[in-house]
Amino acid sequence: MEEKILQTIAQYGLETVCIALCVNLLTAVIKLPVKKLAKRAKNGANITRFIVFLPLLLGFALSILYVTFIAQEKTFGKEFVTLWLSSSSLSLTFYAVFEKLVPPKNKEESAAELKASKELLDGIQSALNNGADAEKTGVENDGQENNENTDETGSQVGAPCSEKIILRGKRND
Repeated sequence: MEEKILQTIAQYGLETVCIALCVNLLTAVIKLPVKKLAKRAKNGANITRFIVFLPLLLGFALSILYVTFIAQEKTFGKEFVTLWLSSSSLSLTFYAVFEKLVPPKNKEESAAELKASKELLDGIQSALNNGADAEKTGVENDGQENNENTDETGSQVGAPCSEKIILRGKRND
């Protein structure tokens, strides 16, 4: 872990890493009240869609502050643009890695997602129950074919296949 941190500092520079971490912290602080405001608003999606640009804006602001007051260089030179874009990109990378390592605890699923998941689970359950019933009775197909749903080969289109396929390895007997 320490080696990766040192490699990042060596590759990007200490100021870039520090600015990227500050951008992450400020983004997290600013994002919380914006999300609360969006929950109260009628069109919350219109407000939250701009959160994505916060790291770029904060990276720009912090890079200007660093270049102006600490490095005391000309503001819009090649070094400034490199510092701004690399620190903003690095902050987005830090955020993505952090989100993968620490997923949100209270992720709420929408009603549509819950309904789709329930339908999928019900479909799987019914398919399993139909297969178990067929095995118990020893009947795989009740012999009633719907001719409207058959293709040229005579098999039903969209109907579950009742034929069991057993995969076996190559035997060298």
